[in-house]
Amino acid sequence: MNPDDSTLRSRREFLAESALIGTGLVVGFHLSDGGGRTALGAERAPFGFGLGPGSSQFRAGRVSQTSGKTFSDASANAFTPNAWIRITEDNAVIFALDRVEMGQGTLTSHAMMVAEELEVDPTKVEVVFASAGAPYNNASYGMQITGGSTSVATSWMVLRRAAATARERLRSAAASRFGVPVWEVLAADGTLTHVRTGRVLRYGEVASLAATVREPHVELKQPEAFKVLGKPFPRFDNTVKTTGAAVFGIDVKVPGMLSAFVVHAPTLGGSPISMNEDEVRRQPGVQHVVMLANAVAIVATYWHQAKKAADALRVEWDAGPLANLDSDALVAGYVNIARTRTGKKVRAEGDWQRGLSKAKDVLEAVYTAPYLSHLTMEPQNCTAHVQNGRIDIWVPTQQPQATRETAARITGIPHEHIYVHQTYLGGGFGRRFGQDFVEEAVRISRAVGAPVKVLWSREEDTRNDPYRPASATYLKAGLDSNGNVTGFFARVVGQSILSQMVKDFVPNVLPKWVPFAVKTAGSDVARALFEKILVDEQSVEGLSTFRYAFPHARVEYVHQEPGVPVGFWRSVGNSQNVFMLECFVDELAHAAGKDPYLFRRDLLSNHPRLQAVLTLAAEKAEWTKPMPPGRFRGIAAAECFKSFIAEVVECSVVAGKIVVHRVVAAVDCGFVVNPDVVNAQVQGAIIFALSAALKGGITVKGGRVQQSNFHDQEVVRISDCPLIEVHVMPSGEEPTGIGEPGVPPLAPALANALFQATGQRLRKLPLTLPSMPQ
Repeated sequence: MNPDDSTLRSRREFLAESALIGTGLVVGFHLSDGGGRTALGAERAPFGFGLGPGSSQFRAGRVSQTSGKTFSDASANAFTPNAWIRITEDNAVIFALDRVEMGQGTLTSHAMMVAEELEVDPTKVEVVFASAGAPYNNASYGMQITGGSTSVATSWMVLRRAAATARERLRSAAASRFGVPVWEVLAADGTLTHVRTGRVLRYGEVASLAATVREPHVELKQPEAFKVLGKPFPRFDNTVKTTGAAVFGIDVKVPGMLSAFVVHAPTLGGSPISMNEDEVRRQPGVQHVVMLANAVAIVATYWHQAKKAADALRVEWDAGPLANLDSDALVAGYVNIARTRTGKKVRAEGDWQRGLSKAKDVLEAVYTAPYLSHLTMEPQNCTAHVQNGRIDIWVPTQQPQATRETAARITGIPHEHIYVHQTYLGGGFGRRFGQDFVEEAVRISRAVGAPVKVLWSREEDTRNDPYRPASATYLKAGLDSNGNVTGFFARVVGQSILSQMVKDFVPNVLPKWVPFAVKTAGSDVARALFEKILVDEQSVEGLSTFRYAFPHARVEYVHQEPGVPVGFWRSVGNSQNVFMLECFVDELAHAAGKDPYLFRRDLLSNHPRLQAVLTLAAEKAEWTKPMPPGRFRGIAAAECFKSFIAEVVECSVVAGKIVVHRVVAAVDCGFVVNPDVVNAQVQGAIIFALSAALKGGITVKGGRVQQSNFHDQEVVRISDCPLIEVHVMPSGEEPTGIGEPGVPPLAPALANALFQATGQRLRKLPLTLPSMPQ
């Protein structure tokens, strides 16, 4: 197989063509000699996507014009001190990005971390996507994944130390060349200068010598010495994304590739029994029809041919065990359980019942949240080629190792012969942890004996998502005569995400040599533990982790498993649980006759960081100033992925329609690597959350998902987008998460503002006023 540049032309070819003419951009594969490992154990990818010269790789914020290469294509004299950094004799500084780029800015922020300690201009750093491999494991999870808003936090020390080690070995090599002590050599801007004589060497000139230097003791730079970190810096991927040249999974083309349109069972958990295969195969362009466990795949020369042929497809389906599932009835059942059934203890302080007995007033409420789809702009897709004891997979995934594990499990091909080629992701939000689309591509390619791209339609994507779980929460609290909380209780009812996701996680943390049967058994045991014994913290976070000083409190969890596929959704359990908590706290403030902001501030006296962002948001929103007629404000705060955030929402109700005018956010996420990225992430999270708060919701009737596309699962349009202000607290703490914390406070702050506007408590998502269509 000899891929060339022409096989990777973008679907936006009219843009890419102009870019090629104007800047000499080349987007392509590089064919290496195949197989093998680097000295540090990172597998080589024979067909490697790069973000470097020639394959979407960057230098000075643009794509340079040299031939494509991958991180594993080491020359004999290249200096490769670790799994992340390579310096070549021609002075190229190449960085392997171990976290995927799905719009959150890792390509830029992580290159900045390397550039700071390596003493190079960030615009001179060339970035390539790392392949699947243990050196790139996320320290928070023990697997190579991008998620949980951990990318910067888990890379902060690792990448800086890797770069500092490379810098010190280069200094030692230069000192040896100069014949001087190492402390007389200054590293700056990619050069090594002998400070007494002024002699200068470029990094590349001592690359081969540096490779022989023993690993030195290194000290990382202190923040006051930073030249790059903490400064606004343009996104490295701006150019290729705006020109249409960036290669997403949906853009991948390889020689001999066929395209598959997949028709899934119309009911959740359904499966095909029989089909009219002969008639479908007679349709133009169709070459194969493949029956899968829960779907039928039509494989054709081009995707539009396969999609058109689906009109002729007639399948007899087994409706499966969820044929009678009704999501409204399901949530109604959750409400009853939340009110009546004792759950597993998640958190307890003092004696909440004793606290309630001392209350002058007792408040109760039940809040509910629906299933939610991820709605990634790029539908799910994967290209796989199973051949001759080896597999190549091109995929936008948040779990490269799980992709390799999935392929190995299906085919029995050893891990070392499975090559995962990471592409850009057109949105992740937790959806691309899943391996369902990967499994389909591998199975179909193996069945037809050719490379196959599986691309889901928007309808298939919406109706076959591992959704955010639906849930119901019963809350109860008491207030004394001074409006102080005497006792607090919450009971969460819903599905466990981890009980379903362990099937992908457990095999990843076990060694590759462990038999698949043992891995499967381990997954089954882990799932049973989460369903029967353990509490899935993802299901209760946001309620179980509250920071308010309630003297007596208890939080419980009742696990329910109706069988609906569920998965991680941006901010996970915080997305609905913070809504429930912060709305109920607002109810308590109102019942106590206290200002909602001041009520919260007093309850956060023992948690200064969360209290500080609450105060900053209120100040920037001018909380104490009267609103113009018809405008109303609400406030909410949360700790999420070790960051602290508060938001104030300004809204009005016009002709029965909710209009959001302004959102003011204050965030403390520790040291800020790139302020522009933080600002963009919080803005994006707020818009994402606003879509869910006003428009989101998946409903199931008779086992069938009722929504299918953006006409009935809407997102916020530009005309609906409010003014968003983001204020970042200066911090000397290490970086924490920022991709997800902006989501949780939005819905409760809006609901609390609507209470001010209408006097009605909205305890159900999405938020609709009684006079609005339900």
